[in-house]
Amino acid sequence: MLDTFFRFYRSRKWQYDNPIHLGEIKNDPNIVAFPIEDPLLFYTPNCRGDFFPIITPAFPSMNATYNVSLTTRNIMITEIEKALEITKHIM
Repeated sequence: MLDTFFRFYRSRKWQYDNPIHLGEIKNDPNIVAFPIEDPLLFYTPNCRGDFFPIITPAFPSMNATYNVSLTTRNIMITEIEKALEITKHIM
């Protein structure tokens, strides 16, 4: 089962238009009584610089990994590949 996790995330298309999220993205500022700045909300078209988008499950939905660079994303994918190989070997 663990190898399925690593295989899934290794083959994933890591781009701004394919974020990981645990539920529906909820970004309706009208449901709270306080103002929410627009840059805090996750909007797919405005997030083209997000290389490893993982969206928070709580309101407002935001990219928890907004500061991941292309280099960092590649390192993380390499580490996922290593973990997959280790898991395969154990299985």
